[in-house]
Amino acid sequence: MISISLASARDLVLSRVNSAYQVEFSALEQQYPRAEREGWTLQLREADAYEAGSGPTPCLSAMLAQRNEGAEVPETMPELIGKIRGKSDAYATLYGALTGKRHRLERAALAAETPEQLALVVW
Repeated sequence: MISISLASARDLVLSRVNSAYQVEFSALEQQYPRAEREGWTLQLREADAYEAGSGPTPCLSAMLAQRNEGAEVPETMPELIGKIRGKSDAYATLYGALTGKRHRLERAALAAETPEQLALVVW
């Protein structure tokens, strides 16, 4: 029988938790191309400006023009903004849930004082 220290077992559990987090987070990220995710801050900033009536929206205007090209029923700027906010909120919610779970499990692993307590820390 191989015996490892509690510290080594803790390191292993933390590694497994982080790996599981990364696998689930990667699946979430695959739903949206990186370039689109990186543009969300700009899209949301322009959405705020549009709704406040306080500025140009070159990104959203170009996006809307391309989305409406050849469309029988053109999408409006408020409709586009609603979709942007919906996707951003859905992503943020999932990101928060996954990250919160990782934090909870990390705290539990770090607080474990026995191998039995550590064995309860699973993704």
